[in-house]
Amino acid sequence: MTVLTIGTTPKERTNVSFDIRTRQGRVDHYCGRVGALAASTTVAFADVACNRAGECWHVKEHYTNYPANLGVTFHDDAWRAKHTGQKWQWREDRPDDHGYYDKGVWHPF
Repeated sequence: MTVLTIGTTPKERTNVSFDIRTRQGRVDHYCGRVGALAASTTVAFADVACNRAGECWHVKEHYTNYPANLGVTFHDDAWRAKHTGQKWQWREDRPDDHGYYDKGVWHPF
């Protein structure tokens, strides 16, 4: 876990944590002399996976066991906003992203 602390005084500081393995982040804001927790927010990070046929879905991890003939590529989440309404077909995001789409059908692995 990588932690970055932001703040000008010990009374007010913000910790930003990011775990590269799980791609999960957390922001903690502290205030007051004893460092009482004022707010805590968990931030989920997601990327987009697309196959050669133009089917795309969100993933939490970059798995390496996709079938090679699918030609799966990964993009950051901002890529989706730039490519909506083009040749891409946006598939349902799965709570468990261990799998892939092929011809509109989800195949878990």
